[in-house]
Amino acid sequence: MPKYFYRTINDLNDLIKENLARLQSYNFDLIVGLPRRGMIPATLIGLFLNKPVVSFNELNANLASEKIGYRLQEESAKFPKSYSNILLVDDSTDEGTCF
Repeated sequence: MPKYFYRTINDLNDLIKENLARLQSYNFDLIVGLPRRGMIPATLIGLFLNKPVVSFNELNANLASEKIGYRLQEESAKFPKSYSNILLVDDSTDEGTCF
């Protein structure tokens, strides 16, 4: 039987802060969270890096209009011109096994 390991939001926050230097070295323009589980870590990363954050659904739905997210209404928020280096965030992994 698999052993489950749970982390708190505080643990997640601490892990992100510990790895900020690695994230900053990539110079991301936009942080994209996968719906549900990826939005909390994406938001934390975006806050720490001072970068815009949108959900994957927002990104996908707004590609046709070339606008990124309802939060970014200024003219400079055009895709793909403004955002060429995007971080896609999820908070889970799967080993590919069934039990």
